[in-house]
Amino acid sequence: MTEKITFEEFEKKLKYADWRYDMSDDSRAYREGKRQCEFLRNLAIAMGGKWQEAYDAAQSKAWSGISFGS
Repeated sequence: MTEKITFEEFEKKLKYADWRYDMSDDSRAYREGKRQCEFLRNLAIAMGGKWQEAYDAAQSKAWSGISFGS
């Protein structure tokens, strides 16, 4: 069950991913955030190359405190 998306759509999903889902007190938010991040990670691994680089950069940025901005 692989969702087919463009690289641009992937980048947008990375930008709005709930990277800090594991800090949620709401179990629904936790489950959805985990599902979302696992989907993005698995897609990055499957596609490789620039997809994996974009995922790694987004994950690092999310935990660095740097704003994504526009």
